[in-house]
Amino acid sequence: MALLEIARLTVRDLLRRRVLVLLALFAGGMVILSFPLRMLSIGQWQRIIADAGLGATDLSVSLLAILLGATLIAGDLDKKTLYPLLAKPVSRGAFVAGKYVGLVAIVALLSAVMGLGILGVLVISVDRVNPVPVLQAVAGIIASGATMAGVALMFSCFTSTTLAGIFSLAIALVGHLTSDLAYFGSKTPILVPRLFMIAFARILPNLEVLNIKDFSSHAQVLPSGDFLTRMAYGAAYSCLCVALGAAIFSRRDLK
Repeated sequence: MALLEIARLTVRDLLRRRVLVLLALFAGGMVILSFPLRMLSIGQWQRIIADAGLGATDLSVSLLAILLGATLIAGDLDKKTLYPLLAKPVSRGAFVAGKYVGLVAIVALLSAVMGLGILGVLVISVDRVNPVPVLQAVAGIIASGATMAGVALMFSCFTSTTLAGIFSLAIALVGHLTSDLAYFGSKTPILVPRLFMIAFARILPNLEVLNIKDFSSHAQVLPSGDFLTRMAYGAAYSCLCVALGAAIFSRRDLK
């Protein structure tokens, strides 16, 4: 119950943040803009709308997860607002997990609203619309945002807000290149750089696994087994980051 209460308080706090409003307006504006953009092409309306709408949603959700996730613990420490909560019978692990659940709820809410907007524009623009590819892409965006939220929260448990944001943003950028990093590492003849690159490719999140936007742009439906495997990967990585963050925060001296 303490975890759910912290999650509820986190959602209420995050809904007041200006960055949430700005990113939601940006994503919503791109979804609306995709409607007139369809006039620039012939016979590719669904692809234009899906690319613009889902791309803006993915970018907004990733930035939201990083910027808010980096402030969840470190920001509360700076403002000294977490001490009254920790003074209550609430474990630090439950506190971290509750913060994460609240942030993921915001990520899912923004993604779902944008996904419904994209479907609405598609219904208006295209004669026949299969909603499954769009829904799968939105689920991938939520999983990717949840993963980056876990990464940002983990850093926020032991460093400052600024450093947590920088580290998380760097991982988000490299996370789309982990497959290339592993490939080039396997081709490197020198042992130390090869092991270094392969290790980094294994440790960092492979965000391309959660990138389903290209399938949606071509109205392709992922097989259920492949889709569930991708979602399970995102959930497992997120849980690992939250568990590490909770373990670190539980041993941190807050004095």
